Amino acid sequence: MCESFASSELSAQRERLSSPLHVGSVPTMKTIPDSLRRTVFLAAIISMGLGAIWVIVATWLSANRVITVTAELASLWLCIAAVFLGGWCATHTREGEAKRLPIGLLAAGLGIFVVVWAWFISDLAFFHWKLRSVPASAWAQIISDVQRIASPTPDGGYMPTKNAAPKSVHELGLGDDFGCIHAWVESSSDYPGVRGDVLFGYKSRSWGLWLGPEKSLDSFCPGCRRALVAPKAFFFVGPRG
Repeated sequence: MCESFASSELSAQRERLSSPLHVGSVPTMKTIPDSLRRTVFLAAIISMGLGAIWVIVATWLSANRVITVTAELASLWLCIAAVFLGGWCATHTREGEAKRLPIGLLAAGLGIFVVVWAWFISDLAFFHWKLRSVPASAWAQIISDVQRIASPTPDGGYMPTKNAAPKSVHELGLGDDFGCIHAWVESSSDYPGVRGDVLFGYKSRSWGLWLGPEKSLDSFCPGCRRALVAPKAFFFVGPRG
């Protein structure tokens, strides 16, 4: 009788150890309850959607001075991570299900496409929304303030801090993104008058106001997008040369 009891106990132990849900085993997607798999699948789809949408929304927010451009560019990496992680979860939670797997793959591919596409056109979108966010009357005031601080020589008329900058230039961006103002009086026959720039941003994306001939802007910011906002005054967005 003892031998029979010991044998039955040994068999029960073997069955528990061979079970995929025994303690110490690593659960797979097939061992997770279907209701939880559906929840993970929906959460993955939502995370990809939010990540793709945020890439576009973040550019609009930075152009309208709600968040800094630093925050916008940093959040793009989080969006990429969310989309890739969401895509992995979406495809693996429906692994082996012929009807559901294509949905996850399609959503993952679409999310990645939207994020990459928004990344490439972010400078163009920023240029468009920033240009629309600055009132037409503000350009004249910014130009007037730059002309007022202009120095007789190129080595003067420099404002490297946001605290000293005229209030009007903050129409172009938040204080944390401010770079500098540099203005001087040009007396050459090619361009008599005030030359200068109001600079915001960083090497990957700089923007601001340029006073002077357009060819000088090409050497400062090669290939940048620009718009003429006043005679010999350009609003520009692009990577700094």
